[in-house]
Amino acid sequence: MAESQLHQRLKMAAARFLLAEGCSAAGVEVTSPIGRFRVDAAGYVDKATPSRLKLLASLSNKVMFTPGMQPRTVLIECKASRSDLLRDAAATEPLLRDLKMLHERRN
Repeated sequence: MAESQLHQRLKMAAARFLLAEGCSAAGVEVTSPIGRFRVDAAGYVDKATPSRLKLLASLSNKVMFTPGMQPRTVLIECKASRSDLLRDAAATEPLLRDLKMLHERRN
């Protein structure tokens, strides 16, 4: 299925947002380390400057970001339609289980 122009514009807007909010680098269609996923937009924060802390705090309500923190990667998945969102949301539970397993393995 061909990508819509709206989805292309959303990805570019997401990358511009990441750069404007303090990411050192940002890109679209970034391959994840897992390999089977491609992320619509991704940004890299290498240092915890005040503007970058603002970005990270706005994107996560679960993690406290502080000066001196380790570098972070910020991922954005763009949805151009409600049907796309609902289709992907149906896979949330299995992904959360996989994430928990990966955290446990890492620890």
